[in-house]
Formats: sequence, C-alpha cells, structure tokens
Amino acid sequence: MKHLTIIAALVIIFAAPSYSQVGIGIKGGVNFANVSGADAAPNSKTKTGFVAGGYLTISLPMLFTIQPEVLYSQKGFTADETIFGTSVKVTGSLNYLEIPVLVKYSFPVPVVKPSLYAGPAMGILLSAKAKGEASGQSQETDIKDQTTSTDWGLVLGASANIAIITVDVRYTLGLTTLDKTGSSKDYNRVFAIMVGIPLM
Repeated sequence: MKHLTIIAALVIIFAAPSYSQVGIGIKGGVNFANVSGADAAPNSKTKTGFVAGGYLTISLPMLFTIQPEVLYSQKGFTADETIFGTSVKVTGSLNYLEIPVLVKYSFPVPVVKPSLYAGPAMGILLSAKAKGEASGQSQETDIKDQTTSTDWGLVLGASANIAIITVDVRYTLGLTTLDKTGSSKDYNRVFAIMVGIPLM
C-alpha cells in the first residue's frame, strides 16, 4: 500500500506540468464511522463525525483524472456494554489527517457527469480518546499511545457534478489494525457523503 501511494505521488509530480487542466477545490460532509474485525465489539454502532478538506484534480487522457486530497476526518465507534451489571455506553473517537490519492474515471454523460474512483489513503492519527458513560457520569481517557499512528486504507466511491457542485459518496476500508501492539484486530470502516466546490 505504501508503494502504491509513492507511485501515485510521482505520477502527480510528473503529470501536472503536462496537462493544462489542473483544478483546486474544497469539500466537506459527514462520516458514518464504525470498526470491524475479529476483536471489534460485536454490538458496535455507527459514530457520526465531520470530514472536510481540499483536493487537487489533474486531468489525464481518456476521461481519467488523478485526485489527491487532504482531509480532516473524524472516525470511531459507539458501543453499549454491560460491565458488572451496569450498562455503559462506550465511544471511541479517532481523528485523522487523511491523504487519499484517487484515480477517477468520468463517464461522458452531460449535465450530471458521473464518475467512479478508487485509490489508497493514508491516515495520520491526530488524537484518539475513549469515553465511558454510565449512571449519569462519564470519564474520558486518552488512548493515542495505544492506537496505531498510521492507518492505511482503500477508498472506493462515486461522484456526480451538478452545476459547479460535486456530490461525493465513498467507502473507506481500513487495512491497518487500530491496536498499536497488533494483539487486537479491529479496523476502521467509514461511509462518507461530501459536497465539493471548485475554487479554480
């Protein structure tokens, strides 16, 4: 996965001067995040978060585009546990600086202009906290030292252009276990809906 990201970055560097159609934009939206894996809580639920950032588009021949992005992305999960007979709501909050490098194919359809895309993503952990709530009380713990600092993932998605607005729907499949020691196998899973606006 790391090699794919390096190759994609090299393509961007050398392709940008060769094509005049280079664009910059901003986007933002909502994450519907959870975790899955052999050691994930069986009753984990979706945690809603915020995602926003900027993107660069580099047009290539044959209706292809390379689209690197830099996003602030809130991930995590919620779960209801019973500990010593007491119901406890657990919330895991993981915040990342996420850098996807996407290859997009645009279909030659007027007005809507649909596209499909895929590519690797690197998430740099900014913060990680676990919060427990029970009987009207809550306690939050910093778990960044126990969480893997780099989260590699695969992005699959689709978008459509309506006037100058781009509606973007994607799924990010985490490929790196969240436990820094590797003893626990749980991975980020995120469905996101975003709206983008070109700046140039």
